[in-house]
Amino acid sequence: APDHEPVYLPEDATLSGFTPLMANAPESAFVHKSNDMELAQMVHRLKKIEFFGQIILCGLDPPILKLHKKEDGDSEYISIVDIPGSQEDKSKCDIGGQSESEVCVESMSSSDESDDSGKATGVEEDDESVQSLLAKKGRLERQVRKHQARKNHFQKALMSEVLTEMEIRPHDLVPDTNCFINCLPQLESLMKLLPHPQHPYVIMVPLVVVNELEGLSRGCKPSQSALHSAMVRETAKAAMGLFQNRHPALRCVTTKGTVLNSSTFTLEEDSAVEMKNDDKILTTCVNLSKAHKRDEIKEGGRRKLYRDVVLLTEDRSLRLKAISKDMPVRALPDFIKWAGLG
Repeated sequence: APDHEPVYLPEDATLSGFTPLMANAPESAFVHKSNDMELAQMVHRLKKIEFFGQIILCGLDPPILKLHKKEDGDSEYISIVDIPGSQEDKSKCDIGGQSESEVCVESMSSSDESDDSGKATGVEEDDESVQSLLAKKGRLERQVRKHQARKNHFQKALMSEVLTEMEIRPHDLVPDTNCFINCLPQLESLMKLLPHPQHPYVIMVPLVVVNELEGLSRGCKPSQSALHSAMVRETAKAAMGLFQNRHPALRCVTTKGTVLNSSTFTLEEDSAVEMKNDDKILTTCVNLSKAHKRDEIKEGGRRKLYRDVVLLTEDRSLRLKAISKDMPVRALPDFIKWAGLG
């Protein structure tokens, strides 16, 4: 709207192009011009931090955070990277904020002191003070090894990110159902420009999306209000009208990646594996991409991926699944802006 302006974060511009941010589709945020922009940036920043903690850190393999329900019914996110024993907890309190090098120096000096003490006084090895020092030395050494193992784990994760390079030349655009419901005007504007010699895009609609739109056009259960349900029904009817016009840049495709010449047949064979509709949409993208896949493994194990299929969705869960499958994904408004079509 003309009375709104976009909210940009300076760190997004600074870190643009770096992993893992380059794999995450940026979300557009707008605020009324009468509001405080600095406050809007802070709210937008907190939402991104919350998303990173709840979705990214909990979705890693192995995960870093998990949701823990307390006895009083409240929930909190706790770290599961390192679960030390009771003795190691005590050693953490002993060493406080010491660095790894300081821990090593202390463990060595403790050992030297015990040796010198033994020689000077002739105390036997089972002396209580010597045993205490040896036990502390063992705890500190285990702590150092644990820190090093964690460091190696993160270094390995960073290396795996760097070893993948993806070249994207969009051709097949695969929208999900919400693209038609929430962004139908933008989708219609895009279709008016296609086919275009400079923008050779083809909108590939999965059959599962066509079936969902057909069901919504007949009516849906009131999720918010009767007015909202009526709006969804009318939008779905308008979307179904696009298929009847047989636009040259609009085609239907099965989950196996087979392109259909007509949208009259909207049923396909059931898969042996039961899948959710979102998984069917993603499988459609993957199978379309396989038809043109020419990935390479370069020297040093670096992967060079080529993709000409882009999934259009704003669904966070589906976007994360697409990223895990090396599938490019964007929201429709962001893609239109990137392509210079609006």
